[in-house]
Amino acid sequence: MLRYVERRQRAGRAAGLAALVLAVAVAVGAPAGAVQRGVEDAEALRLEVATNTVTAPGVLVRQGEALVRTYRLRNLAEYPLRSVRIRDAQVSPAAFVCGGGRLGPLGELTCVSMLRAGTSSGMVTVTASALAPAPYAAPQVRARAGFRVRDAGLSLRRTVRRTGGEVRLAYLVSAAGTVPLDDLRLVDPLLANARLLCAGHPGLPPRLAPAGSVGCSALVTAVPGTHRSLGRISAAADDGAVADDGRPLPALALAAVADGGYAYAVPPGPPTTGTPAPGTPAPGTPAPGTPATGIPGTGGSRSARTAAAKKKRFATRRPADSRTGAAAAAAAAGRTARLPHAAAPSPGGALPRTPKDPRHPPGLLGAPLGPDSEDWALTVELMLLVPALLVAVNSAVPTRGGSSPTERRSRGPGTTGPGEEPGTKNEPR
Repeated sequence: MLRYVERRQRAGRAAGLAALVLAVAVAVGAPAGAVQRGVEDAEALRLEVATNTVTAPGVLVRQGEALVRTYRLRNLAEYPLRSVRIRDAQVSPAAFVCGGGRLGPLGELTCVSMLRAGTSSGMVTVTASALAPAPYAAPQVRARAGFRVRDAGLSLRRTVRRTGGEVRLAYLVSAAGTVPLDDLRLVDPLLANARLLCAGHPGLPPRLAPAGSVGCSALVTAVPGTHRSLGRISAAADDGAVADDGRPLPALALAAVADGGYAYAVPPGPPTTGTPAPGTPAPGTPAPGTPATGIPGTGGSRSARTAAAKKKRFATRRPADSRTGAAAAAAAAGRTARLPHAAAPSPGGALPRTPKDPRHPPGLLGAPLGPDSEDWALTVELMLLVPALLVAVNSAVPTRGGSSPTERRSRGPGTTGPGEEPGTKNEPR
């Protein structure tokens, strides 16, 4: 009897152990997350939303940039789902691409939409729903999505004010948006190498806070003339935004310009010594209408200068002509036609005889010899030339003794020259 009871106990323990093993095997072999009939049918659908591949809500984006939003749907039930619909307040219904809108048992589906970042940040609740076969309930799920817009701006205002010989430049640099500005740089041709003071410190600050501003000034020396240029300020804004594929974007480069300038006219000073006044001809330049001569700065030939000088010299020595009327005209006509070839021939073919002027003897050509006549210049030249020719001829002709009288006089008495005989006078016969 005792043995029978023990056998029954061992059989009961074996049956319980087998049941436990079967239950564990069924639990392990069942699909993970499978939903059975009547047990949480409404939670058979799962939704995950990502903007620019970032699943966390509030991704950083830049104003006006194109965004890509993806919706990942999963079916946790062992039955299919159909007529999948997504509602997103930031995306129009026509912008969704869902590939038919059907989900198989334990399947997945990805939908895509395109949108553009506005001027402000936005957070929304995205809803996804589907239809399930009877008698299962239609699942519905919600998820949060959105982005934060990062905008940055830079502006420059410049004031140019001249006081006497100095120019004061004033700058106002302002930042706009929600991003601090770094690496500020100012370039202005009017500034040149002058010292720039900003908020009492030399140079621009290393960083400008969002919506902040700083004033700068410099003092430069005015340069005569009209000056106009563009002042340019640049900065970098590291906003931490990401591209549509999830890559971090480089820092945003910002710039602003300001136009302006000044005019500075220097009053004219006294003329420099030695500088001719405007319109005054340079030294040596003949006045307009003056005939050219041979003197540097006057032009002309040497013969013309000689004739002009002689005429001027003799004109100062010539007595004034007291004749008037017809007598003066006749005398002037006689002076202009004093050469024989210039006179008109007589009817018989002989040249007319020039009337004698009691004041001047006749010249070599028969015309009155006056200071303004060509015979007068020729006569003077011959009178100066004849003595010189006589001296030259007397010196060049040797005497019979081989020496000229001039040479014998220079040797003195009692000396002989080459070719002379002693004791003779060697005088011409």
